[in-house]
Amino acid sequence: MPRTYDEMKKVAWFTMTNGDSGDTTALDDPVGESLRGRHADLGRRLGRAATYLPEVATFSAVPAEADAAD
Repeated sequence: MPRTYDEMKKVAWFTMTNGDSGDTTALDDPVGESLRGRHADLGRRLGRAATYLPEVATFSAVPAEADAAD
């Protein structure tokens, strides 16, 4: 069931002030998380490196500990 904007703001404020954010790793690598998830069909990958298709966006993601395969 969709929430109203005001309800979403209350949930976000509660989460920020109480530290109950669940999975915060998406904030560590937002582009990578998007390209591994809902935007996977909008990008391309080589090893663990990923980038959006050129006609979509110019953002890319490379793992923090990249190796030669990345």
